Amino acid sequence: MSGASYDTSANIPDDEADATFVDIPLPVRTVTFTAVEAYSLAYAGEYLALDFADGVITLPPQKLHSIAHTMGADDTPIEMQLVVTQVENADLQLAVEIHMQIGENSLENFDSSVSVAIDFGCIDGLNPYKIIALTADGDILGGQFCAETGVFIFNTRVLGAFYVKYAQNLTRLVLSPSSYTFDCIASGETFVMDTTPAIVGGRLLLPVRFVAEALGADIDRTRAADGTQIILITMGSETIAMPIGEITPQLADLGMDVPAMVYNSRTMVPIRFVGNFFGALVIWDGSTVQIIHLGLA
Repeated sequence: MSGASYDTSANIPDDEADATFVDIPLPVRTVTFTAVEAYSLAYAGEYLALDFADGVITLPPQKLHSIAHTMGADDTPIEMQLVVTQVENADLQLAVEIHMQIGENSLENFDSSVSVAIDFGCIDGLNPYKIIALTADGDILGGQFCAETGVFIFNTRVLGAFYVKYAQNLTRLVLSPSSYTFDCIASGETFVMDTTPAIVGGRLLLPVRFVAEALGADIDRTRAADGTQIILITMGSETIAMPIGEITPQLADLGMDVPAMVYNSRTMVPIRFVGNFFGALVIWDGSTVQIIHLGLA
């Protein structure tokens, strides 16, 4: 791989500890490799960690295999670039640009996530849970900061421009589907619900009051002409109306596939659908749910 040497000290997630590391020395911000090399690593089940001056991009085996398959495992050059700059007039905000060129074609997105690790630096006295990665359009990508190393890691399927920033209005909530409690890890608080979550049709439903508290939204109720109760959730200038037990065509068009309902005498709503509507990121890892949301500034 051009202009690169192997380095085993790069910062990547623990579950990718067996990656092949490539150290890209200063002032180079672009690395070139071939589909043949990508295929060899993918076949061995290895990750490829590209250690740039500004951070590390880790490509998983499935992504390397996809690249090799697309190119036919030939010697077509694959260029990857990572540039990180400090945003002017913003003490704790970095602008991140990631580009990938295969032959003459520029990629806009990946078919699987890649890991990006950025050296964010020292944040003494600040809350590490309030650091977040965002797309250029403001969509939340999430991410996790390690206070010991000063490295922030996030996953992305898209390329282009991103921001990594400290957001005072960021909320991170974690809960288990079998628990009455949820933790606000950004503030260290623990809250107690009066019923456990429900799983219906593969979707997690939470009490609407909890959802409103989590998102900093307001709740109201009204009734349709036929007497159907309608739940109104409002945040800022955005409002979503959900009839109990019914999915309207408008809600279906937005991606709703499980309606709001009454469960254990509590009004429950699908958290992923509602969270996504208001711009929150809802992550399910098989045992816990994390809700990441930027409140109104």
